[in-house]
Amino acid sequence: MPAVPGEDPAAGPLPKEDNFDGRDVDTISLGFVLCMLGVGTCVGVFCMAFTVALLDWCRLHANWQTASSRRLCEVAYSAYLVQGLVLPLIVYGYAEAL
Repeated sequence: MPAVPGEDPAAGPLPKEDNFDGRDVDTISLGFVLCMLGVGTCVGVFCMAFTVALLDWCRLHANWQTASSRRLCEVAYSAYLVQGLVLPLIVYGYAEAL
């Protein structure tokens, strides 16, 4: 017995009023798909260009060090090591509490 409505082939497809909001994916035009592919491509290129520009800006303008930032840089790697041990335990404990 199928657990999800609409999975039983003998029952046929769901009526339109039961199909989420009534829209059908067959009505999506090729123009809309091509437009979304174009927008997605432009957004992806912008994301990469912005990331590189931000890294370059930080290299030029935020390349300084103080005594406290030097100390934070020295202990930063140990924080990454501890995260691998502590975060899974926290997530496991949270999942068990739910």
